[in-house]
Amino acid sequence: MVLPCDNLLLRSEASQRPTRTTDNNRLAFEVERALADFLEREVSMHVKLEVIKQQMIHRPDYTNLNAFNCIDCTNEGVLTHRNIA
Repeated sequence: MVLPCDNLLLRSEASQRPTRTTDNNRLAFEVERALADFLEREVSMHVKLEVIKQQMIHRPDYTNLNAFNCIDCTNEGVLTHRNIA
């Protein structure tokens, strides 16, 4: 479901695994249902996030600098774990 993106060897191994075709290797129904629910919530969250992004971009008082300054509460000029947390 999720491929490792920063290790090309792991990504290659994961994407070239043989597909399981027998019922004995299927996930339990509860696991499949949980994965489907998770993916549905994930897609829904991304759709909502895109709507919020578009609303923000079209506000007259929105600028990237203002957004950055709002997050950079320590006034370091960079984003670190201290001003994101």
